[in-house]
Amino acid sequence: MSYEDYSFANPYITPGEQILWRGKPEQGNLVTGRDAFMIPFSIVWCGFAVFWFVSVLVSGAPVFFALFGIPFVVMGLYLVFGRFLWTAHMRKQTQYVITNRKIIRKRGQKIDIQDHTKAAIHVTVHSNGCGTIRIGAEGYYGRQSYDLSGNPYGVFLIENVAQVARVQQLLYSAREN
Repeated sequence: MSYEDYSFANPYITPGEQILWRGKPEQGNLVTGRDAFMIPFSIVWCGFAVFWFVSVLVSGAPVFFALFGIPFVVMGLYLVFGRFLWTAHMRKQTQYVITNRKIIRKRGQKIDIQDHTKAAIHVTVHSNGCGTIRIGAEGYYGRQSYDLSGNPYGVFLIENVAQVARVQQLLYSAREN
């Protein structure tokens, strides 16, 4: 990948700061540990919403009841299929730049910056050899709230990167210097 692909980070790099790594998330690994709950829940939600919607249509109930059910069906379809498509779409638009002081992430048109020098770092290695690095609040993630992408608030993610051990070592070596 050429340097121009990562020029979005240039305005946020301060004097004396050095770029250690640039990269993008790999595709794949869309199913996470949270999905052990979300997949059955989404199937039940979507199944019930579709059943209710079809029942209303078949019974000849007033149009209001059919209109009332549409958002529930749409949400069910998003939970079953859409969230995986959304994650894949967002990964295609995500780029990371790691310097000796911070991580700059561009996701679509949004740019996030996280200081990595003092925050907790947790690495998860996936079955395909890629990994996700969590930077920020460590703890029990099950009680945290999540954004629409399924990421916990207060935690900065470097998602599904190849050579995750190398990226982790770069983060740790930056702390030592």
